Amino acid sequence: MTAGRVVVLVNPTAGGGKGATNAPLVLEELRSSGCDVVEVRGIDAADAINSLRQAVGSDFGDSDDPRSGVRAIVACGGDGTVHMALQVAVERALPLGIVATGTGDDNARMLDLPRGDARAAAQRIAAALNG
Repeated sequence: MTAGRVVVLVNPTAGGGKGATNAPLVLEELRSSGCDVVEVRGIDAADAINSLRQAVGSDFGDSDDPRSGVRAIVACGGDGTVHMALQVAVERALPLGIVATGTGDDNARMLDLPRGDARAAAQRIAAALNG
């Protein structure tokens, strides 16, 4: 049984490159827990948010839409990445997972989420999706 489709927005430049370094760990952890993972990156912020919206789909409840079945969005980056992903998560009424790889990571700090341990953050997200 699959934990469902998860769209992961990766900011490879977050934290001076920690986003790029940690993204493979996050993707691997989610896939090994049964998630169907779709990775999204953009050439800039506008492209990233547009690509995320496309990956999630405008009508994710439509069974004929190949993007249907999206269960969550995951932001792998800093606070700016979280903000972009949150916009789409709210628009689509989807849960948001946060893998903090930025320099400040105020969102993760305020929510008492793992910081500096991308694998632990991904494991927490996978547990929530499988729970």
